[in-house]
Amino acid sequence: MTIKMVIGIINRKCEKMELIENINKKEYEEFIKSSSYTHFMQSYDFGEIKKKKNYIPHYVGLKDNNKLVCTALLLEKKLLGKYCYYYVPRGFTIDYSNKE
Repeated sequence: MTIKMVIGIINRKCEKMELIENINKKEYEEFIKSSSYTHFMQSYDFGEIKKKKNYIPHYVGLKDNNKLVCTALLLEKKLLGKYCYYYVPRGFTIDYSNKE
């Protein structure tokens, strides 16, 4: 499964929202810091650290009316041949105050 396939699955599930594939560091960190349900393993810097262990970080999110409402750090790990797996440390971060 490629990152494009994973993004496609997310896109189909969240038709009303805009999927952002590469959130910039500032916007990602501001959202993470504003949430009270986060973990250091969901931070932008954790993804950068995991590069040293041969993971490829993907910073993705969902925007509703141009407002970021959900983020996730997808860590891609290449395996033998054409195979890979994706890991989302501690899950996604979501704006629970947004009831819509």
